[in-house]
Amino acid sequence: MLMKENYFKNSYCEMWIEDNILFLKYEHGIVLNKEIALSLVKERIRITDQKTYPVFIDIRDMKYTTREAREELSKGDGIKYVSASAFLINSEIIRILGDYFIRFNKPAIPVKLFTNEQKALQWLKQYTNKENPSRLGGRSLYVY
Repeated sequence: MLMKENYFKNSYCEMWIEDNILFLKYEHGIVLNKEIALSLVKERIRITDQKTYPVFIDIRDMKYTTREAREELSKGDGIKYVSASAFLINSEIIRILGDYFIRFNKPAIPVKLFTNEQKALQWLKQYTNKENPSRLGGRSLYVY
C-alpha cells in the first residue's frame, strides 16, 4: 500500500500525493467559489513543492462551482504545475457541469471526466513526470 504524501485537509477538501498523482477530494455539499478556488490553488502549489503532477479530482460530493471559480481553475495558476486533470463524477448534473467547464473554459491541459476511479487513474499515469503541456498547446478532452 502506498503512503499519502504531503497530506492537507480543510473544510473544503483534502489533498495528497500518492503514486506520483495529486489527489483532491471535495467535501460534501461544497460550493466552490473564486475565493475558495484561489486558496486551494495556493495550497496545491505549496504541497506539490512547485512540481508538476497529474491531478485526480473527486467532485462526486460537490454541490457546484461558480463561473468565476471555473475561470480561475482553467488558466494561470489554476493549471500551473498540472500536467492533466481527471474528474471523478457520479451524476448527470455533475456531467453537465463538467462538460460546461471543459467546453466554455477550454483548459490548456488534457481534461477528462470519468465515472470509474481505476480508469481515471490509469489515464492519468501517462501524464506522470511530465511538464505542464499548456506551454505546448495542450488540449481539452471530454468523455462521459
